[in-house]
Amino acid sequence: MKDPMPLDWRAELLDRLGIGAFQIDHDSGTLLAANEALAKLFGFPDAASMLGISVLGSFKDPRERAEAAARIYSHPDLKTKGYVRVEAQRKRLDTGEPLDVLMSLAPEFGDDGKVRTGFGLMENLTDRNAADKAFKTGDERFRVLFDNSPVGMILTSADGRIGRANDSFCRFLGQTEAELQASGLLAHVHVDDREEVGLLLELSGNIPAAAEPIQGVDWRFLHANGVLLWGQLNSFWIAEGGAPHSRCVVVQDITARKQMEEGIRRVEKLQAI
Repeated sequence: MKDPMPLDWRAELLDRLGIGAFQIDHDSGTLLAANEALAKLFGFPDAASMLGISVLGSFKDPRERAEAAARIYSHPDLKTKGYVRVEAQRKRLDTGEPLDVLMSLAPEFGDDGKVRTGFGLMENLTDRNAADKAFKTGDERFRVLFDNSPVGMILTSADGRIGRANDSFCRFLGQTEAELQASGLLAHVHVDDREEVGLLLELSGNIPAAAEPIQGVDWRFLHANGVLLWGQLNSFWIAEGGAPHSRCVVVQDITARKQMEEGIRRVEKLQAI
């Protein structure tokens, strides 16, 4: 195995964005370097535990192993841009769970003109594809309702990762859709409510057998500027062929109502005194 070389990007920034970064030895197919986001994506405890492993095991279909390198290195973008971006399906190396990924790969050539190593980025598209599937499963009325609703709406995976967020939900939390997708739902719930939210939504990564809807539950959220917000949450699963695959979460901003109720309670306490 060749000596590892330093990565040419800020791993901390990529980790925060949830983008996997890696360096691969072309001849052996083993990882020379990786960041923590890549380890999390593939189910490893840390980046160090990935070094030296073969990436051939990440292919969902073993038949793709022999074809992948030829397909990438014959891609026309390689000559014109110096890198290739392809969507593919891989699998977690710990559980075998399928992963939809967007992979960007830039090869490094030796003095002999042959590929020596490859530097790459890998983004998880599984949640985005599940959200797209939810739109395709429903009709155009659902798409229009989602995009234009004055109430915040998001589509999440079973463990709370956000695939889509409408403009109302983004304004509610002061975040862009990309920022919400990178952080997940629980990151924006008040710390004192996170455990309850996780239990109620069953954010275990597995879709519950019953998949029951949730109605009218009030939770505290935090705006990007740190301001406390209240949201009333309703949630239901979207299914195709009887099999649920995406959760739709609807959050109505009830902050003003909660503030008014708190003001009334204070007045009543003063009156009682």
